[in-house]
Amino acid sequence: MKKLIPFILINCFVITLCFSQKTGLKIGDIAPELAYNNPTGNKMKLSSLRGKLVLIDFWASWCGPCRVLGPVLETVAKDYGDEIQLVKIDTETNQKIASHYGISSIPAVKAFRDGKLIDEFIGALPEQEVRAFFNRIRPSEADNLTLEGEAELSIGNMEAARVLFEEAVSADENHPGATLGLASVLVDVGELDRAEELVGRASNTERAKQLSAQINLLRAAANQDKATLENRISSNESDIEARYQLGALLLSVSEWENGFEHLLEVMIGDRKFADDGARKLILDGLELLGPNHPLTSEYRRRLTNLLF
Repeated sequence: MKKLIPFILINCFVITLCFSQKTGLKIGDIAPELAYNNPTGNKMKLSSLRGKLVLIDFWASWCGPCRVLGPVLETVAKDYGDEIQLVKIDTETNQKIASHYGISSIPAVKAFRDGKLIDEFIGALPEQEVRAFFNRIRPSEADNLTLEGEAELSIGNMEAARVLFEEAVSADENHPGATLGLASVLVDVGELDRAEELVGRASNTERAKQLSAQINLLRAAANQDKATLENRISSNESDIEARYQLGALLLSVSEWENGFEHLLEVMIGDRKFADDGARKLILDGLELLGPNHPLTSEYRRRLTNLLF
């Protein structure tokens, strides 16, 4: 069972930190989940604070620089109101937490957004530099618009999501969340060329890979009718083109097993068809399924057997 260790949060929130193994954190890493009761008594989690910043100040009472930095952090954090939540952890009474976060020197301040470590510093910085740090990590206009867009996207309001993502991209044309959010909307409405261009701006994240895979499948299945393709195959089981297009079409609508089977048949019949396209589409389908889907290991194994 995971152990719960209490610590203090400015604004009188009661918080516990759940952890399962000792490790340090690097920029971009997901933090151990923070579970706490907000002022209304509702249980909340760090990962649920979308767009909010959580700063953790690791300190100790015997540390002179910590006593200097602490009041500065509290003063600056109050200026940001609910936008930033400041957590203070005494490393003397919470040594396991400090070890888990890889704290070797204090004062140490780590900033999290959506549960992910986004920035940090060590040492007692003057107030001007602390304010510069807060300004650097606070959500930008594009960040806020993207969060609103994702909220609309999550409830299927594609038109509103598109407007918000377009505004976010206008504010920051290379914002990864905005570009991928807009690409998601464009894929849904069939604007694949622009969607592909936007995906190309983003880093090689899992979401970018999945959008790219989805675009590839939709392109291969463009303007195809399932019944027509099935009739072609019934008339001629060696119709490689029909199998290829039907496999892509089926994968694009999440009919995984039938789609994979048709594409494997294409590889058996003509490995070079569409520039080894069947293999590429199978890999795209596996990307969309993800590593934990029960079909992933089966069809990855069968694909490997065909290749080697």
